[in-house]
Amino acid sequence: MADLQKLVDELSKLTVIEAAELSKKLEEAWGVSAAAPVAVAAAAAAPGLSVHPEGRVLGRHEGVIHFTVGQRRGLGVGGTDQPLYVVRIDPESRRVVVGPRRALEETRVRLSLVNWLGRPEDLAGEGVRVSVKLRSARPAVPARLRRLGAGEAEVTLDTPETGVAPGQACVFYDGGRVLGGGWIWRGY
Repeated sequence: MADLQKLVDELSKLTVIEAAELSKKLEEAWGVSAAAPVAVAAAAAAPGLSVHPEGRVLGRHEGVIHFTVGQRRGLGVGGTDQPLYVVRIDPESRRVVVGPRRALEETRVRLSLVNWLGRPEDLAGEGVRVSVKLRSARPAVPARLRRLGAGEAEVTLDTPETGVAPGQACVFYDGGRVLGGGWIWRGY
């Protein structure tokens, strides 16, 4: 058991990118594909810094794995006159960016792995008006969708939305008809 703890301690010193590279080398050398999730999880569970959007260090945390964009409770930082929220998570640097609610507001959302069920020409130029759902429990909101490249698109929201997080789905609608969707990514 002590050897396993020693391995976890060493893996937790890696950045997420280093852990992914290590897991790829292990898979190539030994065919150990299960190493990838273990190495990445260990890196994500390593301690890091909580910082203000301007870069000021506000505290330390026990791993980015414990946070989600929009989270308000359990941040381990305080001493401010207004509530703080997780604005962004940077696993590579092990930083959790926390700031006021307005720092969560997004008007542009970049998407990857886009699946469009409408006419391809609709996404050309200025794009097409759609409604989008950025969170499953929230109503669809008006936006403009335009293609950026193969499998990529940009959503421009009519009004800012909070809690937009990489890795979540964005679904496009025309009324009640689903037009497609994509995955939110940290493109901006």
